[in-house]
Amino acid sequence: MYTSTEYPPHRSIPLHNEQSYTREWPLRIWFHCALAARSGGATPIADSRAVYRALDPALVARFASRELLYVRNFGQGLDLPWEQAFGSDDPAVVERICRARGIECEWRDSEDGELLLRTRERCQAVARHPRTGEPVWFNQANLFHLSSLDEDMQDALIDSVGLENVPRNVYYGDGAPLEADALSPDSRRAGCATHCVSVADRRRADARQHVDGARPRPIRRTAQGGGRNGAELSGARCGRRLTTGFPPAC
Repeated sequence: MYTSTEYPPHRSIPLHNEQSYTREWPLRIWFHCALAARSGGATPIADSRAVYRALDPALVARFASRELLYVRNFGQGLDLPWEQAFGSDDPAVVERICRARGIECEWRDSEDGELLLRTRERCQAVARHPRTGEPVWFNQANLFHLSSLDEDMQDALIDSVGLENVPRNVYYGDGAPLEADALSPDSRRAGCATHCVSVADRRRADARQHVDGARPRPIRRTAQGGGRNGAELSGARCGRRLTTGFPPAC
């Protein structure tokens, strides 16, 4: 059981597939509203099969063949500390988890002596539903890419820590940058907006919703009144192999 992403209520969370930035993801997701917002805060979802069909076939083919490389820089006062993300303050434990999951990890020291961790994980951009075999658009490129932030925030981060050290970014699987038009608002809108249906109205404090984790792209709309939500993930699906160890926190 997890709390939903801690994010300012005046900002919405874009469509995404839960934990698709890893090779392991839940097959079932339950949403629960513990504290209702005064207004807003609903969770629309989109069918990733329909998104796959709606996107430009050339874009889908390019992403499917090249895959994606997710890069995270933990800590720096900008993202989760690696100790919290991996549930251990022992670098050896973190390295063991990363090896088991095929994640490349790199340590470095900050200017003030803080031990910092960078991880790189190559993952699918397109997947097949484990039961039906249908292709689904399955990634978080739109959330991880630096372009998801306001231009002022992008500039501030790069000025502060440098492009290589921003908290999150995504590239093609070989490390090449994504094209500017690959994640343009028009590209995302074409595949998502027309397939979005509101199914979880978080204005009801007892609302629960179960969804198939391999298909949906949940988001959160803006809210007023400090709602608090939770999500339960179950039925692990492993895209590479069965591994042990705790995954990094979302």
